Amino acid sequence: MVALLVSCILFQFLGTEAFKNLTGCSVGNKRGICMTQSDCFAVFYGSKDCGEDICCLDTRISFRKCFEYEKKFSIDIAPIRTQYRIIGGTNAETYEFPFMVAIGKEPDSSNEQKWFCGGSIVSENFVITAAHCIKKENPTSYMILAGTTNFNNTKAQLRYAAEVIIHPKFTPWKIGYDLALIRVAEPFQLSPNVFPLCLLGPSNLAIIAKGLAIGFGLEKEDKTKSSGSLRKVKLDLFSSEQCDEFYPAIVQYSGQKPSMLCAGVVGGGKDTCQGDSGGPLSVPLMMPARQHGLVGVTSAGLSCGLSKSPGLYVKVPYFLSWIERNVWKEEMEKLM
Repeated sequence: MVALLVSCILFQFLGTEAFKNLTGCSVGNKRGICMTQSDCFAVFYGSKDCGEDICCLDTRISFRKCFEYEKKFSIDIAPIRTQYRIIGGTNAETYEFPFMVAIGKEPDSSNEQKWFCGGSIVSENFVITAAHCIKKENPTSYMILAGTTNFNNTKAQLRYAAEVIIHPKFTPWKIGYDLALIRVAEPFQLSPNVFPLCLLGPSNLAIIAKGLAIGFGLEKEDKTKSSGSLRKVKLDLFSSEQCDEFYPAIVQYSGQKPSMLCAGVVGGGKDTCQGDSGGPLSVPLMMPARQHGLVGVTSAGLSCGLSKSPGLYVKVPYFLSWIERNVWKEEMEKLM
């Protein structure tokens, strides 16, 4: 499971003031959002759509959705600040990770676990997880449990899968492209306990040194059953060069993997474990309030918590376009 913890990585995207009205604009065939010039970190132009403001381009749909959810589903509770003074992992608090879900199936025997993977809510209709957690066959057999920090919460939202979308380049016996989306049959009812997280772009990774891994998995590798409680742990994010040094066999066998990242602690003792696959590696954001940004999806590792053997995570920003095309398909088609 996740033996977790995260250092204070509160960094700020654009202030919410810039997204009060979410007024769209266009310059030629490019779309953007109206805002003040000081709020636009990307390319901008004057536009008749924006009056005295400017048309800020290159604001991806996933970025806009991050603020749109906050505006549309305003939640009137005090912001929860993740506590970072944890060592080796600790239980999550109520409301702390409203995007976290458990993924499972009704077991065929008493030896099977009902809930065996994690995932993250990215919209009212979609969850992101690891491809090795699910199969395309009989997708409606998968269950998604949202809005809880333990498996016994009778108030949790239970959803069934309507569709499974596995990344087309995923191969079970190779590292990389271990990413999938699950469309739920009934949209999530957004609440303080159930809320999408933000998707980060590639440029954000350069300023992130630590991440928070979250999961319902094993607390120790020698255990056979999860406690059923959601836990968190802070992990260091390693560079691609460091990751290659940790896993030379992977590089030799299948080359460097720009779609993957390594996270853990060199000395060991903090890691994800069985049952955490598909869960998020995230960072808390100052804006929007109570939001987290998704950095990675738990994918693989040699073991749990070994020294010089960090976990392998799918680098979510690397797949941002693929995620956007599937999660917000209709809105993306309008932009093309």
